[in-house]
Amino acid sequence: MTPGPEPSPGLSVPVRAGRVYILPSAEGWALLLALLVMLIGAINYAAALAYALVFLLVGVLLVTPLHTQGNLLGLTLRLRPVPPVHAGDTARLAWTVVAADGRPRPDLELSARARTGRRAQTLQRRFGLPAGRSGVTIELPWPAPTRGRLVLPRLQLVTRYPLGLFRAWTVLDPGGEVLVWPTVVDRLSPPVVASTLGAGASGGSTPGADEFRGLAAYRPGDPLKRLAWRAWRPGRAPPVKCFGSGEPVRVFDWDDTVTLGDPEARLSQLAAWVLAADRAGEPYGLRLPGSFRAPATGGPHREAVMAALALYGHPA
Repeated sequence: MTPGPEPSPGLSVPVRAGRVYILPSAEGWALLLALLVMLIGAINYAAALAYALVFLLVGVLLVTPLHTQGNLLGLTLRLRPVPPVHAGDTARLAWTVVAADGRPRPDLELSARARTGRRAQTLQRRFGLPAGRSGVTIELPWPAPTRGRLVLPRLQLVTRYPLGLFRAWTVLDPGGEVLVWPTVVDRLSPPVVASTLGAGASGGSTPGADEFRGLAAYRPGDPLKRLAWRAWRPGRAPPVKCFGSGEPVRVFDWDDTVTLGDPEARLSQLAAWVLAADRAGEPYGLRLPGSFRAPATGGPHREAVMAALALYGHPA
């Protein structure tokens, strides 16, 4: 099977008592007005039964906010691991809502506000939480228009339980992010003569004993006489000259895509080459201006290389 993107770690966001707000709904304000009119009528006509009805409804009105607020307290939202997506795709944010005490929580609504260009869209999901501690998973599709870091949206959890007379809500800020990889657009053939590096060639052989294979990132313990000072750039450790007799492996270079011109197009082409090599199980590396990833294989290496492409040109 083709290896997929490595998921980002999940997040857990509890509902805190000090962050739950409550106000009467439109129906609640209408009931308050009706009770005021009924009270005036009871006073005017000295009707004992009218007094009893007014006081009964006032008692219900006073107890209801406790149940409304209690429907949110003790809830925790847990974000399932979100795999990186490509620019232009949609990230699927799967939130699992769990009650610490296992009580059922009916009439809940989870919403987030998304902005695409000048257009704003509110994503809403209404649900109920049954009894038990397994929870309910709510999925919110979130647009990822550009590569880089996609900040997770602020969420609003709302309830009008039990009578709809009050509206309680809380605002949750996950404070996390999802990595957005470049789009994959394959316009060029892989370079016929790619940069090569012997597997494990950064150590274990002496200059002149084997064929020169290229440059690799400096690692502690590398001989100082192998440092390639001519390829050194300020702010970085100088690369190391590598010699070896192993099979050549690909190092996809930023300069291999110079004919595309646009930086985003060049990153998309490099991403296509990287994923193709990863699917084939071939060792590959990546050289970008100011950074170098030594050839390797496997999911962690693919994730690190694609992260370098996604964050190229972005502040650390």
